[in-house]
Amino acid sequence: MATNDEPEAYLPARSIETIDLREILDAARARDDGSARQAVQAVVADIEKAIVGSLEGKTLKDLVVAGRGQPARAAPYS
Repeated sequence: MATNDEPEAYLPARSIETIDLREILDAARARDDGSARQAVQAVVADIEKAIVGSLEGKTLKDLVVAGRGQPARAAPYS
């Protein structure tokens, strides 16, 4: 909901505990102004950092084992 302030500001149209951050990101992406674009890029950069941190030290084997729901075992070498 837009206010009459200068510069233009917005207030949430519904309770903030019902607004997902994904919705905010999508709305900012839909806007065409530079400030929204910068805000979206900052959030995306934070998400990418979180993904990199989450993957740090994990291997393909970790993923396969997790997918099977089994503990990791050493593979026999030939």
